[in-house]
Amino acid sequence: MSNTAHSILDLPDGAKIAYEVLGTQFLGSRQPLVLIGGMSSRRIDWERLASSLSRVRPMNIRTMDRGMGDSQLSPGKDERITLESLAHDLLALLVHLQWKDLSLCGFSMGGLCTAKQANVPDRQLTLDEKKEMARGTLESTFDPAWLANPENSQRFQWWLERMVSGGR
Repeated sequence: MSNTAHSILDLPDGAKIAYEVLGTQFLGSRQPLVLIGGMSSRRIDWERLASSLSRVRPMNIRTMDRGMGDSQLSPGKDERITLESLAHDLLALLVHLQWKDLSLCGFSMGGLCTAKQANVPDRQLTLDEKKEMARGTLESTFDPAWLANPENSQRFQWWLERMVSGGR
């Protein structure tokens, strides 16, 4: 992965966002996973995880934020990088890739950017909408036989509530 070429998304303000897509043979048949690193992360930081997961699903690695690694700031601007600007950049990338049904995984600042995506531009998602968005990801972490057992339904709902409430 570290030797593979990355792609560049040119944003309207002139910034360039570097990203990489792996597991393209699964596009259209399996849900993509977008990996979003922290402010000082590099593509190679995801190498072990992405090389394994891209064998079974499409992957996008958002390599760097504006001004980091292969990505570039808007030319001629003294811009501040904010959580909102990072979230807008991520949304622009998802629109560019035409990925609507996907999973997000982020760490550090990438985790905050991922959480920011739970906000729809004109309104906050309802608890039920958040649960519906999170259900598939959470289900994928449990044994299917455990999920099929009705005795575990209440425990699964507890985990789902905890996931969408931020652990509160």
